[in-house]
Amino acid sequence: MKNVYDYGIYAVRYDGNDKNNLIQSTKVCFIKDNNVSMPVEFSRDFLIADIEDGNKYYTMYKNNNKWERREIVSIEYIKGNPYVKIRLDGIEGDDLGELPNY
Repeated sequence: MKNVYDYGIYAVRYDGNDKNNLIQSTKVCFIKDNNVSMPVEFSRDFLIADIEDGNKYYTMYKNNNKWERREIVSIEYIKGNPYVKIRLDGIEGDDLGELPNY
């Protein structure tokens, strides 16, 4: 059986030249027993494949020097194209809310 993990996304880089505001990459930490790993950078394609593979991603924000999970990150297909979102709203484009850009 495949291991399924939880990850937290705490920063995002969008492609400013794309009309659908597509993600270029994200900064991610592995979450285990409320502890977080050292950050790594994931591409949009890797993120989509990993979510579709069953891994869970959340947005994460630092509050009082502790990381907090917030919204679950999902993939929404619109006109056959995958979009990375925290709100499944039927709008073409990626949306990870108010995460800071890097």
